[in-house]
Amino acid sequence: MDVGSAIDLQFCVQGELRPAFRTSNSVGLQRPHLREAGVPEAALARMRHQIRQASDLGHAGRVVDGFVILLSALDEARAAESDGEFWTRELAREYQISVDHFVEKFARPSSH
Repeated sequence: MDVGSAIDLQFCVQGELRPAFRTSNSVGLQRPHLREAGVPEAALARMRHQIRQASDLGHAGRVVDGFVILLSALDEARAAESDGEFWTRELAREYQISVDHFVEKFARPSSH
């Protein structure tokens, strides 16, 4: 899904899902496979910051802004995959999971 597709979604903030998004992504970022894959600590810290920022924006009703942050990060991670480092693939996979989770928690397809 690209940034243009974000406009095609009708977003709805669901306050009761707030802890689920934060918990799921925090747990996901602590998975040992990321460290085992050699993902640098700076990249992990940046990912945690971006996910936290997107989550905060989503809960504040700025869902599109949060989605764009994660989608941009995913695009950057996918571009880095061409470097051929194994960890870039794992990082892109984690960003994709975060984007999917964000959409699941904060968005629903428009009815038209």
